[in-house]
Amino acid sequence: KRKPPDQIQIDDAETLTIPAYARELLTDELSLLTGWYFRALGRCGLERAKMELFALFGPLLDLIMEAEPVLVLRDYHAENIICLDDRPGLGRIGLLDFQDAVRGHPAYDLVSLLQDARRDVSPELEQAMIKRYLSARNLGASNKDEKDFLLAYHILGAQRNCKILGIFARLCLRDGKPGYLNLIPRVWGLLERNLDYPELAPIKDWFKKVLPAPQRKIPETSPKHIPAYAMILAAGLGLRMKPLTDDRPKPMIEVLGKPMIESSLAQLKKAGVRYCVINLHHKAQVMEQHLSSWNGRPRLTFSDERERLLDTGGGILNALPKLGCRPFYVLNGDAVWKDQGKSVLETLAMSWDEDQMDSLMLMVPLEDAHGYGGAGDYFMSDSGQLARRKNELRAPYIYGGIQMVHPRLFDRVEKEQFSMNILFDKSQRAGRLYGHILKGLWVHVGTPESIKVAEDLLRK
Repeated sequence: KRKPPDQIQIDDAETLTIPAYARELLTDELSLLTGWYFRALGRCGLERAKMELFALFGPLLDLIMEAEPVLVLRDYHAENIICLDDRPGLGRIGLLDFQDAVRGHPAYDLVSLLQDARRDVSPELEQAMIKRYLSARNLGASNKDEKDFLLAYHILGAQRNCKILGIFARLCLRDGKPGYLNLIPRVWGLLERNLDYPELAPIKDWFKKVLPAPQRKIPETSPKHIPAYAMILAAGLGLRMKPLTDDRPKPMIEVLGKPMIESSLAQLKKAGVRYCVINLHHKAQVMEQHLSSWNGRPRLTFSDERERLLDTGGGILNALPKLGCRPFYVLNGDAVWKDQGKSVLETLAMSWDEDQMDSLMLMVPLEDAHGYGGAGDYFMSDSGQLARRKNELRAPYIYGGIQMVHPRLFDRVEKEQFSMNILFDKSQRAGRLYGHILKGLWVHVGTPESIKVAEDLLRK
């Protein structure tokens, strides 16, 4: 019954604003289903179906907005509720995962508790607990109040379980956690239970048409398309790494006794990449001579920029004829990382969506960006879309120097010398710039002193 605060004072310097669980946020969460879950099924070209689903949910979500908001934790289920027997009264209830709290409809956390994706709650127990809640809130005294609440409960139940299907698919594809696939049948059962509510019949019909029951199982597969081509950007001047770069390009600097360019090539080989283009400018002959003995995959070709340095975007554009017509990897020549579980390159490929993306960038959480001293580059939505920091003081992610990019991003580019940042901004404006969060170790090697830091971290 308690009205939620708009803000919470953390200390003298910081105030936390609790956002509203607005219609836009609820709709954005639905895109986890149409993005990640459909991607896991290998389905594409469904932009029209996605807009149909949003249109069907729209009027129902408008109804949700009419209720007086309460504090909503969003992740309120049995695993996040701890009994603290040494405390009296309500103090016995310990709560985890409240960091995403919002101001929203009172039915949401009740749905989270009674429609648990991880354990069975019988329909009989669910109904008994709903009645108990209605009685405690005195909502059963009015038939209209009870009817409105039950409708909201099933609308939010359908929305939440759609979101969970997308999250579990993302945990499998992006994070290498296929165990979540075992929970999906229960989530489908909960979703269908909500869709049986009469007002949700149009959404039930949408699922029958777009995703009928026989087509819902996600296969445990490796990525359907590992790019055949990659490009390593190795033409920079390496001015901050002087005097080490006086006689070699920066990617030839050794970390743990191996040139960084060799570590990158080993990662490409591990991922199954067949061809790699390397651009050259500073001390180009040193790079050429060193790699002349490289055998096997990936097969190497060079893109010569000795006469004129073309910057990151211009360098890729200049090499584009050698990179095929499909999405390809781009690696900064000084990228230093260590995988945790699946290869970073493999998980990028698994997360790639041809219809939604022109660029998929590796995002490193700011707190995990070893050797980086900046304020972050990007914000990222639940669906993975990126937005540049601009005037904000800090952003939670930095670009880690590894990405997948589609050649179409370079269509109608007239400049020869330009930064990839221009195309990143173009892709963001079109809603086609996406991020993938690193799972592993990443180190920025920007100065001679940072090499030892990187080596110590990699040894650990």
